[in-house]
Amino acid sequence: MEILVFQHHPLEGLGTIKHWLESQQAAITYHKFYNEGRAIPDIDNYDALIIMGGPMSVNDEAQYPWIVDEIKTIKRAINNQKKILGICLGAQLIAKSLGALVGPNPHKEIGLHPISPVHGSNNDIFMFPNRLNVIHWHSQTFDIPMNASHIARSEACNNQGFQMGKNIIGLQFHLELDKLSLELLVQEFNNQLIREKYVNDERSMYSIPNEEFEIMNKNLVILLNYLFNK
Repeated sequence: MEILVFQHHPLEGLGTIKHWLESQQAAITYHKFYNEGRAIPDIDNYDALIIMGGPMSVNDEAQYPWIVDEIKTIKRAINNQKKILGICLGAQLIAKSLGALVGPNPHKEIGLHPISPVHGSNNDIFMFPNRLNVIHWHSQTFDIPMNASHIARSEACNNQGFQMGKNIIGLQFHLELDKLSLELLVQEFNNQLIREKYVNDERSMYSIPNEEFEIMNKNLVILLNYLFNK
């Protein structure tokens, strides 16, 4: 399996997704927009695309001109029926590529908060547990794209996940973080941890039990097997 990974910030890499890809003997190619001077690789040479998070907005094309080319590549991947997983900013980029609006969420959501599945009429979608604690770090949200299924929500943000057909999943939240990678994010972006209803403070972020990361990783593996091994 040949995987192309879009990375937008040095601290927002594959995380524990990498362990699963290595277990599948997948070949991983990174395109790191924050320090790349070369063109985006041809998506036709890959089986799947994984799009990671980042601190910018999908609407920041003036500040980050590469967003325009990235969206063109995502659209090509969609049209060519590649397997696609988007995390946080990555999900927002997929949503925008599918014509959905992306903009401010009513609440900033940072820290460990539960999501719940959305039980719709489509039985052929990924189902999360009835309550799953996950890591959030966002202030924006996406509309559910036309013809996509709404698959997850939280109290602070209704649109936490969507699925398009059997090969595209976008998640607003993070299952891929481990304790160390979260602590590095906290150190880098601790100025954002101003206590609000859905924003955990720095102490709370450092105090998340290991068991929570283990549960997230278990559910991540289930999702990856569902998406990439179907």
